[in-house]
Amino acid sequence: AIRAMAVRARATIAAASALSAGVVLRAMSCPQSGARWATWVPGGRSGASRQREGSPLVIRNLATGQETRVEDVTSFAFARNGTYLAYTRKNRDGSVDGAYLFNTATAQSTPMLTGKGQYSGLAFDEAGQQLAFLSTKESADTLQPSYALYHANVKSPAAKPIAREGAANLPEGWWVSENAEPYFSRSG
Repeated sequence: AIRAMAVRARATIAAASALSAGVVLRAMSCPQSGARWATWVPGGRSGASRQREGSPLVIRNLATGQETRVEDVTSFAFARNGTYLAYTRKNRDGSVDGAYLFNTATAQSTPMLTGKGQYSGLAFDEAGQQLAFLSTKESADTLQPSYALYHANVKSPAAKPIAREGAANLPEGWWVSENAEPYFSRSG
C-alpha cells in the first residue's frame, strides 16, 4: 500500500509540473501497482470537437522524464501492473481510428485493430496479459453501426472479434451494447 501511494505521489508531482507550466488537465491516470508511468490529457478543447476526434495524451516515464505524446486519443487504460497501456484513437477522417497497445518496457505502440469506427471499453485482465474492447469497425459505414467485442493478447496483439451481432455465439436478435463495460473474471 505504501509503494502504491509513492507511485501515485510521483504521478501527482508529474501532473503538478505540467500544471505549473500552465497546462490544464482533463484526465490523469497511473497504474495501480509497480509502475513508473503516468498519463494525462491536457484540457482546452470544447466538448463538440471531442465527439469527432480525440485529444492529445501525454505518457510519461516518471523515472526518466521521457514523454511520449499521442494525438487523437479518446480513451485509455493501464494494465494493473503498469506493463502496458491501451488507448483508442479517433479523428475526423478516420485515418487514425483504432485500438493500440503501448509497451512501457520499450515505449513502443502497436496497433491491435485499426480502421474507421468507434473504439471504447478498454479492459485488461488481472495479470495484464489480455485485453478486451468494443468497436464498430466492421459496420462503421452502415446507417446504424453495431458494436463487436474484441479480444487481444499482449504477446500477439492483433485483436479478434469474439462476440458480434449475427454470430453463432449470440442468440438471434441479440447484439453487443455500446454501453457495455467489458471485464475479465479473476482467472482471466
